[in-house]
Amino acid sequence: MNNNEQEKLQRLLKKYLTGELSPEEEAYVAEWYDNLPDQLPASQAPLPALESQKRENWEAINTKLQQVSQPQLTELEINLKRFTIGRHQTRWLGVAASILLLIGIALYPGRLWREAPVALLEKQNNLKKVERISFSDGSIVWLEPGSRIQYPAKFTGASRDVFLNGKAFFSVARDKQHPFRVYGGAVEVKVLGTSFGVNFKKTEQVAEVLVRTGKVAVTSTDKSVTDYLPFIKSAKKTVRLQLNEKVSFNAAHHTALKQKINKEYWEKQLPEAPLIFTDNSLAEVIRTLEDQHRVSIKLENSRLKNCSLTAYFHGQPLPVKLDMICKSIGATYHAEEDKYLILGEGCKE
Repeated sequence: MNNNEQEKLQRLLKKYLTGELSPEEEAYVAEWYDNLPDQLPASQAPLPALESQKRENWEAINTKLQQVSQPQLTELEINLKRFTIGRHQTRWLGVAASILLLIGIALYPGRLWREAPVALLEKQNNLKKVERISFSDGSIVWLEPGSRIQYPAKFTGASRDVFLNGKAFFSVARDKQHPFRVYGGAVEVKVLGTSFGVNFKKTEQVAEVLVRTGKVAVTSTDKSVTDYLPFIKSAKKTVRLQLNEKVSFNAAHHTALKQKINKEYWEKQLPEAPLIFTDNSLAEVIRTLEDQHRVSIKLENSRLKNCSLTAYFHGQPLPVKLDMICKSIGATYHAEEDKYLILGEGCKE
């Protein structure tokens, strides 16, 4: 169903409430209602938060219907005797509920779309430099100046959901049982464990997603009538990305452009300032390297935190820096994509 047909249906349903439909228009509405699916396909199932909101909407609709007096119901039922195209005599009740839902969507779209009902922390980066935020699952986000992110203090439930407006880079801890989702104004990004950059410009309804490691699924999230009326075919797009690929979404024009990224691109995005350490703890050194290279570096042994380091780095690739650090403290490291693990006995306190 295209936009013109959606507008026509909304107009007819409003006329339906006032009894102004012609016989031809009544037949159109009846055919629409007869074609409603009994159940939304699993592949198009809405988010739990949206499903909960729909249940609330239906309860409100049902309450209003129960408040209608019996004489009014009798009169309306008489006027709708012509609606006998194949469903039971209470079809008018379902049509009336559908009308109320559609009009509610048209009048109060913001109230029908709510974010997850869990308490969310919010961080607005008002500085002139990138800010780092660590999540409860070990994932890290580097938030660019002027950007805002909302996230729970602790991830619970089937997925790990955050809400972003602006630009950020994510290093996501792997968890196959709980996908990580980033919601923006135009798209949803879904990953299991990877690293990627996103740039969501909510006011312009454009979004860009760039993948450095792993795989990412990017889906448009046009919050239109198609999200609430499943019988209307959805125009959502899903683009799957691998390392060194990007996609640019434009919600206003319903376009998605997928492109390759030069592997040198990521190094050019990193700050080039030299790093100077003078008897700093290994924990401080690791955090600085994580921020500079946008990666996750873990210590296998807690005693490694007792080690200290004096060093000067400028321009070396991360593997070279880690080799130099490990040799100085008698350790080794293991790398898997953008995740690094330093192994060793550590140092005495």
